[in-house]
Amino acid sequence: MHKVYFDKRFIVLSSHRDRMQKYCLFHKYNDIDELYAKITEFIEDNKISSLNIYSDKINSLRDAFRAYFETRIAAGGLIVNSREELLFIKRGGKWDIPKGHLSANESVSECAVREIEEETGMVPGDALSVLKPTYHIYNIGTTWILKETHWYIFKFSGQGKALPQEEENITEVKWFGWDEIKYVHQNTWPSISDVINDAGTKLWNN
Repeated sequence: MHKVYFDKRFIVLSSHRDRMQKYCLFHKYNDIDELYAKITEFIEDNKISSLNIYSDKINSLRDAFRAYFETRIAAGGLIVNSREELLFIKRGGKWDIPKGHLSANESVSECAVREIEEETGMVPGDALSVLKPTYHIYNIGTTWILKETHWYIFKFSGQGKALPQEEENITEVKWFGWDEIKYVHQNTWPSISDVINDAGTKLWNN
């Protein structure tokens, strides 16, 4: 775990102070109470756009950070067709990638395939690549959730018909060529942009 999103804001966990980017706030991890106070401050103060928490004991930092939240696992993915186009959905007015939470006794890859088919009506074929997971935090009442989403690229099977899952607030299913991806970036979440960029690197070294 390195970058954790909270809407358009984010926290980066690193082994050393990250001087490569400009952060709104830095925090060196010393003890768990201090860490949790800093996480709470970030969540409650919208003026903190970014936070870098660092420690040379990065595994201990990650474990302590994760323990603050209730973790939920999700999976999703992109389909690429024979024209080298990628499939996206429009959810809540923003371009998104099909994804959802794991069901009981389901692997992350099985979850990704199921969610794509449920949310788009299109049937994924063989998995072409595993992408980097993404992390973001949100709340349900007083419970703070850390959502860990695993991503894949699938070859299009050629089966299915575009059918947005309306009960999931999905209004459109659309193929985009790589030369059109800028339009997705202009109206999506930062974490989704990260997935798109990772996919471009894996598929076309973009």
